[in-house]
Amino acid sequence: MKKLMLIIAVMIGFAANAQAQKGAFELGGSVVLGTGDDFTNYGLGARVRYSFTDHFRGDLNADYFLKKDGITMYDLNANLHYLFNLGDSGFRIYPLAGIALVHVEADGVEYDDPHVHVKYSGASDTDVAFNLGGGIEFPIADRLRIFGEAKEMIKDGSRFYLSAGITYTF
Repeated sequence: MKKLMLIIAVMIGFAANAQAQKGAFELGGSVVLGTGDDFTNYGLGARVRYSFTDHFRGDLNADYFLKKDGITMYDLNANLHYLFNLGDSGFRIYPLAGIALVHVEADGVEYDDPHVHVKYSGASDTDVAFNLGGGIEFPIADRLRIFGEAKEMIKDGSRFYLSAGITYTF
């Protein structure tokens, strides 16, 4: 418990010392690869980011994974990024930490046979997970940035995500 309190105090200290920024919103999209538990699938993501300061940014994103082997998945994430600006080019790297809500659904599979009819109704599960990872981004135009991100989603088992995308800053 003391370690948790120390970590929270250090994060508050960083937030207090960071320079305030006007507050920029970013909207973006991504392609995602998720793998874990001997199951790999691809998806599409959407995100909204808000810069609280020059270094701290919140990131809300949702990923929908395309159906594979009768399984559909989606997740909703709330992450915090700490931005490191590398030079004047706008190139940045960031670690991330956050929380996710993960939903997995297996569709019913129907087998038809002239002698036997079997129907599997499917199942679904929703879990809370924790995100740890990092990313890299680079401006390609005045308000456009490309990014790459890797994170581990930790719950009963873990799942590794790779995503790449683009954001527009308002």
